[in-house]
Amino acid sequence: MKRTLFTLTLAFSLATSAAFGANVGFDINIHSGDPVPPPPPVYAPPPVYAPPPPVYAPPAPPRIIIQQPPVFLEPPELGFHVAVDIPYDMVYVSGRYYLFNDGAWYRGTNYNGPWVVVPERRLPPGLRKYRYEQIRHYRDVEYDHYRDDREHYRGKYFRPDKTWKKNRKEDWKEEKKREKEERKRNKHDRHDD
Repeated sequence: MKRTLFTLTLAFSLATSAAFGANVGFDINIHSGDPVPPPPPVYAPPPVYAPPPPVYAPPAPPRIIIQQPPVFLEPPELGFHVAVDIPYDMVYVSGRYYLFNDGAWYRGTNYNGPWVVVPERRLPPGLRKYRYEQIRHYRDVEYDHYRDDREHYRGKYFRPDKTWKKNRKEDWKEEKKREKEERKRNKHDRHDD
């Protein structure tokens, strides 16, 4: 019985594989008149690419030459020093000089440079929070006070040259000495009357 079942299974599998392996087909081609032209080819539109991002090239560092050290005033609204009497927009913050030129910021260790470009996000926080128009406004207001009474100016200011500081101190001492002598003379003149 097992043998018969095995033989039948083997015969059936051989018969089905032979039937599937045979190439049997039926084809009818009927042509009448002109053949139908093939449809026109359809082309995909050309790919659209986004333009490349613009290349940002910071301007070359400016060549700045200042003959003598500028005066830096500190407007109380700003909290850092701003240069006056020079044709450049320069500030002094935390021991470094910053220059605003052609819409870009530059940093240097000296008021004459050399200058390196500084991205706005890398500026000191006190400087970064103001637009330069505001800085100019506060600088101009403070400069008016300084110009009106230069010798008796009460605000904070400095000049980066050490010899200037020494000369300014000597001038101040001489001025105080003259004032003292004048007070003595006035006191003597009042007693003589």
